[in-house]
Amino acid sequence: MSNYDHGISTKLLATNVAVPIKSDGCIQCVVGTAPVNLAKDPYDTVNRPFMFANKSAAAAGLGYSTDFNNYTLCQSMYASFDVFAVSPIVMINVLDPQKHVKAELSKTYEVTNKKVRIGETGILLDKLKIESAGEPGTVYEAEEDYVASFNGEVPGATSRDCGNYSFMDLAEAKRNARRYLDEVLNCITDENLSYPR
Repeated sequence: MSNYDHGISTKLLATNVAVPIKSDGCIQCVVGTAPVNLAKDPYDTVNRPFMFANKSAAAAGLGYSTDFNNYTLCQSMYASFDVFAVSPIVMINVLDPQKHVKAELSKTYEVTNKKVRIGETGILLDKLKIESAGEPGTVYEAEEDYVASFNGEVPGATSRDCGNYSFMDLAEAKRNARRYLDEVLNCITDENLSYPR
């Protein structure tokens, strides 16, 4: 008999993540600043109590950065969830993206491989304006002409993610999406939904 396994085999391994200790009697409440520009809704995070049971929920709700000097709530997230494994925690952010902003009027960046990396922190994506230095007055629209995001690679932008990664072209992708919408999705009939038997 062969020692070769056919099919799928699995092993259950212990997790490295500690389960937080839940407390019902003593809940910590922390007031401080958070990088709300990284939050799902930066403008709905000010002077409101949020209760979080884990770090990923806290990071999604208020943003997360390892710059503990400027973002004190992140230090509490790290200490509570990563170091001491306690939850829940109530957090109140006092950093107001409407008031506590420093606007840069204009900066020029080099485009390399169809990407621009901006090193500054605290950028509010809805306030970001992109213009062409070569064509003054040309303003690009977010999600139509460019995609802006924080801390991470663009999905599909490497050969590991997509075999066609070097052909990333937003205009061509829009044309293909429009063609698919017009020729397939907007023309659904009983006839083209029947599969041969």
